[in-house]
Amino acid sequence: QGLERLILTPPVGIWNTYSDYVALTEILSGLRKRTRRQRMLPVQTVDVSRPPVDECSTTEECIAIAMESSLVLVLAREKVKKAKNGEESIEVDAIATVELQLQPTDGKIPFTQPWLDTLERRIAKFLEIQSGNGRQLQPYLSNLCVAPSARGKGLGR
Repeated sequence: QGLERLILTPPVGIWNTYSDYVALTEILSGLRKRTRRQRMLPVQTVDVSRPPVDECSTTEECIAIAMESSLVLVLAREKVKKAKNGEESIEVDAIATVELQLQPTDGKIPFTQPWLDTLERRIAKFLEIQSGNGRQLQPYLSNLCVAPSARGKGLGR
């Protein structure tokens, strides 16, 4: 037991540190990159049209456009808060979110960071490992999150 603990404690500690501090930053960074096209629009503009992938000349170009065109759909409710001085303010309480993106039909699960997807696809192409039809882009739902208070109510269906 002592030797086992001596061997396992450092890697487990590193993993816990990573998951506690780095993973959240990595997820937020990846989400910012995947929603880049939407975030470049003026604040009041909502554009849910299909990304301009029909205009690209290569599969790689289409994938690059799709990787920056994710939509994050949010289900939220208004919450009225009263301050001690009697003033009311309205806050938005997010109940659930889901990310909608276009992905090639190559059978791979997308990474958090778009550059890892690009690297994996290049390695697969170099090694001539290709599954499915990677040229066709299809909608892909990911990153479904539901607030703990709203779980078990069928929101994710």
